Amino acid sequence: MDIEQFLAQAIKQRKLEQKLTRYALKRLREALGWVRGQIDVYGLTEIGPNRAARIRELRSAVEVYMQQNYAAPLMQTMQASELMQEFVGQQLSLARQVVASTGATTTGGLAAAAVTRQAMGQVIVNGVPWGELLVDRLPQSVADKLSRVLGLFPDDVGKVFADAVIKPTERHVQAIITSGVQDTGSIAQQLLWQIETSPKWQEDNQQVWSAMLDSRVCATCMGRDGKRYPMDYVKQSPHPNCRCVLLPESFFSQTRPAEGDSKTAEIAPTKKATEAWLRSNPSTATAILGKKLGQDFVDGKLTLEAAINLRGGT
Repeated sequence: MDIEQFLAQAIKQRKLEQKLTRYALKRLREALGWVRGQIDVYGLTEIGPNRAARIRELRSAVEVYMQQNYAAPLMQTMQASELMQEFVGQQLSLARQVVASTGATTTGGLAAAAVTRQAMGQVIVNGVPWGELLVDRLPQSVADKLSRVLGLFPDDVGKVFADAVIKPTERHVQAIITSGVQDTGSIAQQLLWQIETSPKWQEDNQQVWSAMLDSRVCATCMGRDGKRYPMDYVKQSPHPNCRCVLLPESFFSQTRPAEGDSKTAEIAPTKKATEAWLRSNPSTATAILGKKLGQDFVDGKLTLEAAINLRGGT
């Protein structure tokens, strides 16, 4: 197995992520249907007395409802989900193939069901644990959006509810679920490397941050690309929907695909090769670094590291 095959299999397995996301969105629409009904129950479709107090009361009720009837049950369902366990099982199998391709062996023994809950509990996105994002912050976000709608559009609540509450919340949930599932798979692989491999293999390896090299990669992830981390490091995604993976150094020594302006190239896994590739693809460079910084980088006025730092990447 090479890096291109690894990425191809990882993308194929995202069908399971999509199934979990569809399930989460279906349940979300049901929950938001209840929220919409409560606007009528509280008499907030038109201006009336004590409106501000009723809005505060409804906001509190919505936050509690979304947490108890949507977010917390959804997290519990995913922890016990056969789909999630199937996804984690595939990630463990993929990790074993990675180890085998380096000439090493694994002991086996890790079970998907046990790893699923452990990995989910270690997911951190943009500095926040996955469970907190879903169970605490999402209900707060829905309640805040509803309060703004009720305050700003007292005569048009019914008309703007879909655009101001439903659609942004669907995007929010999709980002939370996709990020959490992806990182659960990544952490499951890391657990396998820590537990099923020999101490020597771990001593001889580090984990290498590998960004997806295309126009969609952010400056932060491009800045981390190629950085080494100890084998017990657990990935912390810098933002939702992070597509980066961590790979053992002995596996990362091969070429990897990079999708530039018009075609895909195979480049060596070094900073120098990445910088040369990006400089030869100006449209991709400006998409990642911004128009001015990207052009200065392409013209040789800035190194990639300098451009990334100026762009705010870390």
